[in-house]
Amino acid sequence: MLNCNDNLRMFYADQGFWYAQGKEDLLRALNRQMNLNTAKNVIFFLGDGMGVSTVTAARIHAGQKLGQTGEEHYLSFEKFPNLGLLKVMHTKKSCFNSGITQRFKTTTSKLCSIS
Repeated sequence: MLNCNDNLRMFYADQGFWYAQGKEDLLRALNRQMNLNTAKNVIFFLGDGMGVSTVTAARIHAGQKLGQTGEEHYLSFEKFPNLGLLKVMHTKKSCFNSGITQRFKTTTSKLCSIS
């Protein structure tokens, strides 16, 4: 006997669903009207430790809490019109390697473009 979750899994297993969703997302992005105004302020969201795998896990978890399979869900910031992904590597091996020190170095390098 199939329950509701099994029906969802069968529906989302169809590659046509994912193709249609990708096409819809791409068309929405291509049709977005560019904002040509000059920005007065910039809000910089820094998600320390939010790599691709962590964000994917968070997306799936949030979607599952809403009764979905999870992969089709979007986190709120994933809907922003402009996003960036940055990886910072530190070159000094002699640096004290505590979590707090690393976060300070990472934040400073991202905000000041110095690594």
